[in-house]
Amino acid sequence: MERRRLKILSSRLLIKLILPFLYMFIAVGSKAQKQLSGLVVDTNGQPVMSASVIIQSSDSAEHNVQITVTNVDGKFLFHSVSFPYQLIIQHMSYSDSYVNDSVSNVRVVLKEKDNTLGEVVVKGNRPMVKTTNDGGISFSGNQIRQRRLVETVLDMIEALPMMMKSGESLMLMGATETSILINGKKKILSDEQLANYLKTIPVSEVKSLDVYYSTPPKFGVRGASVNIVISAPKHEDLHFRGEGFVSANYSNSMKFDGGTNFSLSSKKWSMNAGYTESNAAKLRNQTLETVHTLDGVNHHILQTTQTSSISKDKTAVMNLTISPNDNVGVDVDYTFLHKSPRNNINFNSLIDQQCINGNTFSRYGSDTHNVRVALTYKDIEFGGEYEHFQENADQIVMLDKNQNIDNDHNQSYRGLNVYFNGESELFNHTIEYGIDGTLRNTTNYVGENGSSESLMKQKELETTAYLGIRIPLGKKGFINTSIQGEFINSTYKRNNGYKEKLWRDFDIYPTFMLMYRFTPLHIIQASLSSTKYYPSYWANASYSSYIDNYSRIEGNPQLNPSRKYALNVNYIMRSKYIIGLFGESHQNYFTQLLKLKKDEIAAAYKYYNIHKSQRFGVMAIVPLNLIHGFESKFTLMGFYMHQEGSIDEITLDKTKVSGRASISNTINLLGNKLMAEIDGWVQLPVIQGLYDVKAMWNITSKVSWKTPIKGMSVSIKVDDMFNTLRSRVQSNVPQQRFSFRSYGDSRIFSLRLSYIFNGYKAKERKTIVNDRLGF
Repeated sequence: MERRRLKILSSRLLIKLILPFLYMFIAVGSKAQKQLSGLVVDTNGQPVMSASVIIQSSDSAEHNVQITVTNVDGKFLFHSVSFPYQLIIQHMSYSDSYVNDSVSNVRVVLKEKDNTLGEVVVKGNRPMVKTTNDGGISFSGNQIRQRRLVETVLDMIEALPMMMKSGESLMLMGATETSILINGKKKILSDEQLANYLKTIPVSEVKSLDVYYSTPPKFGVRGASVNIVISAPKHEDLHFRGEGFVSANYSNSMKFDGGTNFSLSSKKWSMNAGYTESNAAKLRNQTLETVHTLDGVNHHILQTTQTSSISKDKTAVMNLTISPNDNVGVDVDYTFLHKSPRNNINFNSLIDQQCINGNTFSRYGSDTHNVRVALTYKDIEFGGEYEHFQENADQIVMLDKNQNIDNDHNQSYRGLNVYFNGESELFNHTIEYGIDGTLRNTTNYVGENGSSESLMKQKELETTAYLGIRIPLGKKGFINTSIQGEFINSTYKRNNGYKEKLWRDFDIYPTFMLMYRFTPLHIIQASLSSTKYYPSYWANASYSSYIDNYSRIEGNPQLNPSRKYALNVNYIMRSKYIIGLFGESHQNYFTQLLKLKKDEIAAAYKYYNIHKSQRFGVMAIVPLNLIHGFESKFTLMGFYMHQEGSIDEITLDKTKVSGRASISNTINLLGNKLMAEIDGWVQLPVIQGLYDVKAMWNITSKVSWKTPIKGMSVSIKVDDMFNTLRSRVQSNVPQQRFSFRSYGDSRIFSLRLSYIFNGYKAKERKTIVNDRLGF
């Protein structure tokens, strides 16, 4: 009995000794170490960089504290923390935020301090570029806004290191054509229409500009592109924001531009609208000199023209974005564009000492309506787009006021597009797939003097499908390869006759992309792609439009599509220096050329195919910051050109070594309140079919001041300060010897006043935002 009592006492004592250790084990087990990631944004949904994030266990008995800071995207990461935890987020411009939770990713919204002493900008040695998951080179919109004087999205595109501007066209270095995308979609706009459209987008909403030398198939375009990633503003409560601007521009006369945009947004939806009105007046002079041989007789011709152009353009956009949760999104977009240029050409022709004076008056009017709807669910997107374009043009040519030529040109276009894109994970690989279908109907009408008429109706069916795979190379990079098939069937009817085939093609376009990070600051990117370019509807139409009594513009119904193969390799060092190699080969390359006619004393601008056009070269982008407050960026490109083929009976085989250099300088005065820029570039001589194009150069300057009135800024800009942007072209081909020089009022003085205002904002509530958000 005594032994039994002793056993019971011993058991109870053992239990009392084991229980504390058991409790300690359970407590420790309940605080397992896990990874925690997060995102810190402001009330506009923009990432907050360099915010201090302090974490400790919610158990006050533990004293393990870790500290980190958010990166340029507002993200932070702790590899091992105890759950539950307490976060403290601090930033000098925002109120402190406290979070107690047990989730593995957290989203924190910081609110601006009410007692901030003006605006403070902290600049560090942040990376200039980074790479995207689909092989692009991404430039932070916030970083561009801080480092450059950008007032429109067009300014942001022009500020990209590898971007070149030729006239109104924008091209990436090492590429001959570049598509401008907005959230992965391309607008069917002319260069001038695109510039007006980009003025309606607030620069504050641009999250990044992503550069692709081989555009992913899901975007619906091939070749090089720049994707403007716009992040619709989201707020915890209903919020209104707007911006208005007015600018005065002087070249040969004073013209005014103006516009406004606004957004109304909450946490799950946003509505954006914008309107701009642009008034342009341009004056251009051209001199053409040639010896025109006809039936063995040489005719000496000196043609001078002066073109004055006045245009009033209107652009209106509206966008509605609905995101009920992180998996579902609906996007509706509407665009309206109106263009009404008037051109007046005064010409003087001296043909074998015989002088002829005249005038050509042209009046155009076009309207474009575009509606796009997209629905996304997780990694799947389904959408459609409808576009209607109508243009009417009248032209009157008067020769010595005793002979008139009256022309009418009309074009009507309707296009419907439906697409589907998706991606899935399979054995640690990402599979991308999609299909796209487009129907187009175009009617071109040309009438001359009310007697001669030409009507061409063109119908196109285009379908594409693609399949791609992204193969990870450990944590260092990936290979992204895809294959895309395209079928296009284009038919036309002339003057309501029988249906004829214009082209019926099936093509396959393979692409290959390699992205590899040797270190986070040293990256190599390589891409191999192919694409096909189809002529515009006017280029393929049978028509003639007079410039003066000697030269005209003609369509070419025999014009064929061109095929291009391109290779680009870029090495990014220290996330800011870029060295690149590029090569491209065009088959059936088409371009517009001036050609002297064989059967009359006249010359025609017309698109022609060239059998082969090749270009190979190197480029380098070098940013420098040698002096505080003074930043420079040098861009250099050298290349070899070769063009071979025939234009009618003329045989071509031409080569040229050329290059381009540019420099961009930004000077910070009074912090970021007063900034100045001066940019310049020089283009060495190049070849273009029959042409030998002489060198060109240009210098532009700009000063911007953020006034003491919050939200108001003033800028002064001078395009082409020394009025040097002149085109000089000559042809030394036998029977096609001519030269012409074109120059105009490219020197433009602009004064712009803009104001950003915040209207209604729901009353703030003293709550801590702790929404879960995956990356």
